[in-house]
Amino acid sequence: MFRQSQIQSSNVSSQSQYQEKEFVYDACFGAQTSQEEIFEDTKMLIQSGIDGFNVCIFAYGQTGSGKTYTVSGAPNNMGIVPRSFMEMFSIRQRLEKDDHFTVRFECYMVELYLDKLNDLLTGGARNANQSSINNKDKLEIREDAKTGLVYIQNAKQKTLNSFQEALDTFETGLKSRKVQSTEMNDLSSRSHLIFGIVIETKNNNTGEVSRGKLSFVDLAGSERLNKANPRNNIERQRESNAINLSLKSLGDVIQCLSNGNVSKAHIPYRDNKLTHLMKDSLGGNSKTLMFVNVSPADYNSSESDYSLRFGNRVKMIQNDVTKNVESEQVQKLKEDNELLRKKLGI
Repeated sequence: MFRQSQIQSSNVSSQSQYQEKEFVYDACFGAQTSQEEIFEDTKMLIQSGIDGFNVCIFAYGQTGSGKTYTVSGAPNNMGIVPRSFMEMFSIRQRLEKDDHFTVRFECYMVELYLDKLNDLLTGGARNANQSSINNKDKLEIREDAKTGLVYIQNAKQKTLNSFQEALDTFETGLKSRKVQSTEMNDLSSRSHLIFGIVIETKNNNTGEVSRGKLSFVDLAGSERLNKANPRNNIERQRESNAINLSLKSLGDVIQCLSNGNVSKAHIPYRDNKLTHLMKDSLGGNSKTLMFVNVSPADYNSSESDYSLRFGNRVKMIQNDVTKNVESEQVQKLKEDNELLRKKLGI
């Protein structure tokens, strides 16, 4: 997708000799690379989402390696997600300038914590117990039979009308995410974050409608409990076990896809909620960009080596990328069916 770059990792053996390993990726960003430069190699995917493709951008790596900073950024130094908002509304402004197109953005934001989905747009884990009292409000992972898009039943969906509204929505959701202090990170993310934007683009001249989806995934960091030394060990151990189990399931799916086993019957998406959520983002007809975040410290060399190997497997996946497009006739048929259902009270 991007320029070819190489990276080398060095592991220290018991004899204090370095073993160099070479990995080849689409691009490599060092500690001095700016957020602007990183996004320049990313923003073409935002156009793809508006064109009707499924797009997933996610960050993988050990605790404290900089995933959340890459995805969210910091005050006065925006990360991938806020910059994507700017690009989205810039593209929409150009498309709608002469009334040839109408573009609509609708988002949801959830976290996967201890194998349970929490809606971050309604307060996250704070309100999860109240919602779970009524089963009809329980968050469930569903798939659209026609498009293959994954969606979350009962999750709050919000229409985004401006950059500021999108940014405020994202930042509000982040405040509800589960974080905790460990020896590896002052604010370690204890959940997987999924921010989805469903994009509907209508060509007002032809009536053709395309539906794309942008998924931003900030994965919780893999970690060794003896290194993280989290406070309140019993609860943190439960969190670490849940995180590592879900990441193992992600690795199993990646392994199947990178081996060329593209038969849906043999890919274990449903082994874990994380991989089920990412089913329309890994393999299939999606465009996927993975950031592998690694620590430069020798102390973390084994974790960095594992992350780099994981990234290598992801790079081997070949997707059959297609648009989600419906003609004016199909749109009319859907509208007629919906009216009929309302009349019949179905």
